[in-house]
Amino acid sequence: MSTENTEHSNAEHHKMMMEDFKKRFIVYTTLTIPILLLSPLIQKFLGFTFTFTGDRYVLFALSPVVYFYGGKPFLTGMRDEFKKKTQE
Repeated sequence: MSTENTEHSNAEHHKMMMEDFKKRFIVYTTLTIPILLLSPLIQKFLGFTFTFTGDRYVLFALSPVVYFYGGKPFLTGMRDEFKKKTQE
């Protein structure tokens, strides 16, 4: 009985993780589009210019959001691994 509950619990946890990854993927992909469009390197590569007053501030604001929000599961895992290493 407990094995069945554990398997059910693991399946629910996996489903929640997949939903979280899907949500994060949609959000950070959506936020990445303006970052790419405002990037001078990408603009030069694609041969167009798109600038406005404060475009660098938009890049400065969006980039850490994408990094920390999209990378949270990986950053959390890294933190947990470092904690394990220091406790040994």
